[in-house]
Amino acid sequence: QGALMKFEVKRTFLDRAIGYISPRAELNRVQSRTQLKMLERSFEGASISRRTSNWTTSGSDQNAEIASGIAYLRARSRDLVRNNPYAKRAVGSIQANVVGSGIIPQTFLPRTSRAFDTVEKLWIDWGDTTACHSEERLDFYGLQALAARTIAESGSILIRRRRRRASDGLPLPFQLQFMEPDHLDTTRDSLYPDKNGHMIIQGIEYDSRGRRVAYWLYPEHPGSQLSWKSIQSVRVPASEILHIFRLERCGQADGIPWGAPCIIRLRDLDEFEDAHLV
Repeated sequence: QGALMKFEVKRTFLDRAIGYISPRAELNRVQSRTQLKMLERSFEGASISRRTSNWTTSGSDQNAEIASGIAYLRARSRDLVRNNPYAKRAVGSIQANVVGSGIIPQTFLPRTSRAFDTVEKLWIDWGDTTACHSEERLDFYGLQALAARTIAESGSILIRRRRRRASDGLPLPFQLQFMEPDHLDTTRDSLYPDKNGHMIIQGIEYDSRGRRVAYWLYPEHPGSQLSWKSIQSVRVPASEILHIFRLERCGQADGIPWGAPCIIRLRDLDEFEDAHLV
């Protein structure tokens, strides 16, 4: 009340008219307006003026914001990387600086131990060859570069462990499948927990303690020509999935493309340069 006394309380004609019918309603209006003035004086960024009249903001959490526009962000980010030299160079620089020629694993076994040579040979046969990749196109270092590029361009990446039979003749009985985040079935979004206390947020299933227990994934990319075969998502235990993205807000379920803040500006710059060149 002492703080409110510092401000001059102005009663408008509408306030007086409302007060004639309901004094309490008039009091609430005047108090709310006075508190708003206090907030404006304390924080310039909270002021309501001509400069902020077209500034639309939201109080929703990160997952609600992501769900409302993530498909557009990813599509536009990928289009810029394909066609805009600045965006393509930016993603390439991130890939080169994060991974370089590849992060080399190292065993902590003593060199004199019998297992050291076995582990070294297994890694050379599996990680230094394309045997580690489910498509058998890249070695482990190439996969690292692909992961860094995908995370910057699309916001996140899904890596699934694919278990193989001994008869497949691989050095280790599993391979790594790299998938874009579009494989997540974001239509599976339950607001209320089931009988086990599990909830699903944007295709990610959480237990009652908030731990990720499963991912609902499309077997094929939903934008693929083969997507008609995989319109039904399947449940994959979280122990088989690595979901890698940059965590920016508490409770964030998925990542956003790193170029999201400058998508519109890059697009405008591209059109300006094109028009100037023509």
